Amino acid sequence: MKALRYILIIINTIMMQSCVDMCSDGGEPIEEITVTYKNGSDENVYATIMTTTQQVTPKDLQDTCIPSITDDKCMMPEESNAIGGLTNHMFINRPYLTVIFWKESTLKRFTTEEIIQYDIYDDIYHLTYNDLRLFDYNIVYHGYSYWQENGINFE
Repeated sequence: MKALRYILIIINTIMMQSCVDMCSDGGEPIEEITVTYKNGSDENVYATIMTTTQQVTPKDLQDTCIPSITDDKCMMPEESNAIGGLTNHMFINRPYLTVIFWKESTLKRFTTEEIIQYDIYDDIYHLTYNDLRLFDYNIVYHGYSYWQENGINFE
């Protein structure tokens, strides 16, 4: 009888562990997602993408996170890229997917230090998992420029 009880406890423990492995803390099954981001503007753009615990802007970033126009990582007009390897479970500890866009002309005009110091970016998204679902996991940069719209000028 004791042996049967121990076997049932072990089976129950294994079943519960498999549920923990397959479910997020909210009890939902783990879902792998791919987020597509597109340059819908008429200019080359650069993007910094990260999962974060809070809403961040360029002033919160290290200089290595600011793109350089010497990199080959620009997105030409109408070009799309995808971020894979994300899951809904990742958003429990890091609830935001932060995407910051800079036009090539912005990166040519300002130094990395100015971008950080004056918090310069063209557009920024702080998206939760539910936001991404509403957007059907697609983000489109349309050419909006935060710093130009808000009259940030250093000349």
